[in-house]
Amino acid sequence: MKKSIFTIAILVTMLTISILSNYAFAGIGLTFATGGVIISTDRMRAIYERAKKDPDNAGKIIVPHYIRIEQAVTNGKTKYSFLITRDSNSDTVTEQKLDRNDKFLACSMGLFLMKRLSTKLGGEVLYTFPNTKTLTEFADISTTFLGKDLECFYNGFITIKVGQTIYLEKFATQQFREVPITQQSDATTQNSKTTNSGMVDLTPQVLLNGDLKTSIDLEAPVDAGALLAHTTASTKNYLVIMSYGFLITTR
Repeated sequence: MKKSIFTIAILVTMLTISILSNYAFAGIGLTFATGGVIISTDRMRAIYERAKKDPDNAGKIIVPHYIRIEQAVTNGKTKYSFLITRDSNSDTVTEQKLDRNDKFLACSMGLFLMKRLSTKLGGEVLYTFPNTKTLTEFADISTTFLGKDLECFYNGFITIKVGQTIYLEKFATQQFREVPITQQSDATTQNSKTTNSGMVDLTPQVLLNGDLKTSIDLEAPVDAGALLAHTTASTKNYLVIMSYGFLITTR
């Protein structure tokens, strides 16, 4: 009797491993794969191992990578559409997009605010909330700009559609808002920040395909009277979407 119970337990365990084959557990980094069990305490390592075993990626190069896409903020605009494929005519110097023949497995994502001066590009700091203290990036400017109005972008949602499939639907942007313990107090200080500040893990991960029509849309409850943009042409506020993951390419 005991032997029969033990045999059944072994069979149930083997069946469970078979069912879970090729799935990665984001929380503990445990991957069940054909030919054995890969155990990793590193979530990204587990996702990488799963991607390598995907038949669709046979012969492909898989490397750590990131995507960065940007849109300038406009008063009254409630929907922003971000393009993921390269466009030499419109891409900014800090954007990082996909070639049409490549794919990107997005493992985490963040939504940031950025202030850019046209006279000095490339040194901008990304913010996880609009700090409106005097002499900070988003301090109020008389009656032409109100930094607190930028909070509307953290009360909206993001939708990702690849081809005809929606992989992320109405993902709340409030999840990206992060106010650090130590905050910028003037023009000479900065917020405390870690490598993953403002980044949220995506489970399941989202596969972006440069060869398919892909839309990453941000919708926010922008009030008609909100003062989101600067009146001077040389100063603009930007929405920045960052994603960390893996590039899948044949190059």
